[in-house]
Amino acid sequence: MIATLSFLKIARISAFLLLTILFCGCSVFMAMKGKPDANLTMLDIGQERSIVIVKPGPAS
Repeated sequence: MIATLSFLKIARISAFLLLTILFCGCSVFMAMKGKPDANLTMLDIGQERSIVIVKPGPAS
């Protein structure tokens, strides 16, 4: 009975560590793979809405 409990405890800790490593690795990969930000330097204060929508394009 004691051997079973220690095995379950080790299995639970191992599963937790494995999932933690996988999720951290996944978030780092997704952050590195992300799309580049739109170039908003061409926009000026006071421009008409139609011009602002045409320059960077519609939201995706």
